[in-house]
Amino acid sequence: MPDSFVNPFIKSVVVNKAFELLVTFDNQEQKLLDVTPYLNGTAFAPLRDFNEFKKVRVLDGWALSWPGYCDLSHDTAYLCGTRIEK
Repeated sequence: MPDSFVNPFIKSVVVNKAFELLVTFDNQEQKLLDVTPYLNGTAFAPLRDFNEFKKVRVLDGWALSWPGYCDLSHDTAYLCGTRIEK
């Protein structure tokens, strides 16, 4: 698959506010990702505890990961996030 079809990888993540993440990608774009819609599912249910939600980490650029729970791919973060204009 040509590189033009690959979404940028995640460089860093910061918990911006309750259940919203500020994600920086390797192309220097930043997006806000509201994770609230995912919290209704069984896999993400433990993350309704904000102390657990705050444990988010970047997993090798490929995903946003919560220890022992679930991941969101870099594609999801990029395509579903709202771009921040500089």
